Amino acid sequence: MWSGCQINNYRLEDQIGSGTFGLIISAINSINDKKYAIKIIGKQDNLNLKTLLFEYFTIFQNKLTLESLDLGEIKNLKNEEFVKQPYLKEISNQLKVHSHSNIVTIHTVFDSPHALFIVMDYYPNDLYNAIVMDNKLSSNGLLIKKVFIQLCSAIFHCHEEGIFHCDIKPENILLDSKFNIFLCDFGLSTNESFLSINAFIGSSYYMAPERIGFFKGTNVDLIPTSKGDIWSLGILLINLTCNRNPWLSANRLEDKNFKYYLEKSTLLKEILPISNIFNYLLLKILNVNPYYRIDIPEIMDEMLTIKSFTTEGPLSKVDRLDMDTYISILYCRDLNIDMDQDKNVSDLNHHNNNLFHDQMRLEDEEHMFNYFSHDESISTPGDSIMSIDHRNANQLNNWDIDYLNLEEFDVDINTATKQNQNDNDNQTNTNMDSNYNPKLNIARKFDIENKLTTNSQIEFFSEVYPSATTTLADNKFDIDDYLVTI
Repeated sequence: MWSGCQINNYRLEDQIGSGTFGLIISAINSINDKKYAIKIIGKQDNLNLKTLLFEYFTIFQNKLTLESLDLGEIKNLKNEEFVKQPYLKEISNQLKVHSHSNIVTIHTVFDSPHALFIVMDYYPNDLYNAIVMDNKLSSNGLLIKKVFIQLCSAIFHCHEEGIFHCDIKPENILLDSKFNIFLCDFGLSTNESFLSINAFIGSSYYMAPERIGFFKGTNVDLIPTSKGDIWSLGILLINLTCNRNPWLSANRLEDKNFKYYLEKSTLLKEILPISNIFNYLLLKILNVNPYYRIDIPEIMDEMLTIKSFTTEGPLSKVDRLDMDTYISILYCRDLNIDMDQDKNVSDLNHHNNNLFHDQMRLEDEEHMFNYFSHDESISTPGDSIMSIDHRNANQLNNWDIDYLNLEEFDVDINTATKQNQNDNDNQTNTNMDSNYNPKLNIARKFDIENKLTTNSQIEFFSEVYPSATTTLADNKFDIDDYLVTI
């Protein structure tokens, strides 16, 4: 359909995907002969965009001459201006953060009566395809560290600029030929620092429990938006290391595996072949209490030093990153990481240019990861595409677990969110606390323990949600293992 169509000096080629609110077409710039990706966003809801565009191109003999919009003006639009032009919100949010080296750059935006055409950099692959089709990630701990640290850096930059992605998943992370990542698709992003507990925003596999009714029936009504992105990072990290998701949805009423996770902090170790130290890190990221969830700089620090992801196989021993390597990762410098899983992954001098052997995308999303079944009892995850051997989880069948009563969890988190929201309203240049120290954990950042959360509520989370607080008593062997690596 797109062959022979042209927008100004861009010759359209093929449809390469679809985003939250539009189509994505590859195109060649006839001036520099470089390939780009053009995302097309319709201006009207409930519109058959492809049919409308086909008619529009036909009227003008497949060649459109369109005006470019001022990117600076779009970037500086206020929230009230998105009411009349909601299709500009995605572009505005991305423009605020696209200066980061791991976020897709917007070069120009063409305007037409029916749609906007956003010209961005083109990348040949995405993380979804790399996980499903390519075994290099699943066998190379250093490469996993590179991909994940770059992603954390991009998300942290977004948060510092007051933008929250809200849809972090492998499909929205593009890759170049050297496995540098580029975050894309800001269609669900927001600049709201706090979201209602009824804000069902994101993709179900990666959505945090507070977005799926976890606090329903309590006095909590607002949750920091950034915490949802951090939860998604944790699920994606499991994707990278184990090639599967731990549950279909973080909904204790609908997903038995997540329900069991609330009761037993060792569940992930019993159903995934992960090491003690990696389990400890995941517990801190996937903390059901968003105020105790680890922050992004801490995650990046732990990825620097972590020595193992799994109990056996190529990820059972992972090299620590020195500072030079860490900086090279952050600035997308060429690391020349050894892609041969039969060699020592610590050798950073081996060259291999053939990183991608197959860029064919799987249309059936059921093939992405092998999810747990919906049987009455918890089941062992099936063999993954990468054939990782998992521990048997049948011993969990006899658990006697009652649904949790959240009515005891009272008002102080709500008070915390409102107080911090008021503090943010008084700041003019940033959504972050003016005295923000990225090395401090989230609990101290919001003064949760000392001022805003009562001891009884902390005890409640410790007793009812062992994985929510990861106490020393529950995780002594993990913490000992962790201290050895520092």
